[in-house]
Amino acid sequence: MKEKNNPSILPKSITLKAQKEKSIGRKHPWIFSGAIARAKNVQAGDLVQVFSSKNKFLANGMYQGGSIAVKILTFEDIPIDQSFFSKRIREAFDHRMSFSLISKNTNAYRLVHGESDGLAGLIIDLYNDTAVIQPHAAGYEPYFDDIAKALTEIDPISHVYLKSSDSNLSRFIGPKRNTTIEILENGKTFLVDLEEGQKTGFFLDQRENRSIIGNYASGKSVLNTCSYSGGFSIYALVEGAKKVHSVDVSQRAMALLEKNLKLNSFNGKHESIQMDVFKYLETTNLSDFDIVILDPPAFAKRRSAKHQAIKGYTRLNATAMKTMKKGSLLISFSCSQVVNREAFRGAITAAAFQEKRSIKIIQQLFQPFDHPVSLNYPEGEYLKGYILSID
Repeated sequence: MKEKNNPSILPKSITLKAQKEKSIGRKHPWIFSGAIARAKNVQAGDLVQVFSSKNKFLANGMYQGGSIAVKILTFEDIPIDQSFFSKRIREAFDHRMSFSLISKNTNAYRLVHGESDGLAGLIIDLYNDTAVIQPHAAGYEPYFDDIAKALTEIDPISHVYLKSSDSNLSRFIGPKRNTTIEILENGKTFLVDLEEGQKTGFFLDQRENRSIIGNYASGKSVLNTCSYSGGFSIYALVEGAKKVHSVDVSQRAMALLEKNLKLNSFNGKHESIQMDVFKYLETTNLSDFDIVILDPPAFAKRRSAKHQAIKGYTRLNATAMKTMKKGSLLISFSCSQVVNREAFRGAITAAAFQEKRSIKIIQQLFQPFDHPVSLNYPEGEYLKGYILSID
């Protein structure tokens, strides 16, 4: 592990080009490589001080070595240590508690949402008594123990799991427990697979949207594509859908969905279909469904893929629209950060034009408040969705 550094004596630094400190003045948490004039003795993962062209201290952050060269942790010259993480995590927790998120019906939420909570590149999700750390920035490794200690100072957290992009490095920090956890979300029960599940194990960002869509589902037939562990499917069934079909290419996701079905009581009929979603939409007449949900994984994770992603969203929505019946609802999402709401809406508009369908927006959908969007960091608004009527 790397030695922890005190920023006040930190030897590693970068200096910005003239006039390139304006984004820091606006408290934006990223520094791009093109803004850097000099980098002194730095490599990916190093904690660095950031200076202006006039040698004025600006920030402390983690050097990434890519296009986003530095992810800023603080605009003050303070140590990055146990007390720093305890303060930031406690502030994030107190913010969420001020909205009374936790109740007897919900015990899972996002505790730290990266840049928007002052911990750039760090995600922490809470599942019942277990916090899951998922780093998306080089440099957090030396601080995992500090972060875990800060988390266990918060009730009811007693276990901390590190979810690494390298599955061989994923592990519990401290006391261990089963990696499959049962959670409650708005009174519905779900199993979360920390070890093998997508993201940190569950898509917490769709919690409020699942409730909204459930309200449309009573007495309806629903198709849920890219269904994963069945979040939208369970809500629709519990809220009175007469039938739900869930489609996902992953056998593991289908197995988890079947377990979740058994945990919840409902009266409707359900069918699980393991198939590539594009293939399913291309070979299935959707006129039997009153509601079709499209919730694909991110089509673009970097700006260079934006154009292809927009083409992908257009194709996906057009394929669904082709056979949907008049009066049905299409509920379409994008979780690609680089595809903003305007571009996503444009893709849906292009799909409607291509299929000669008249579409009306019934409701716009967003990420929930435990996934906050800082006005200093608009890139944090990644999840967008539309409930659309098909005429």
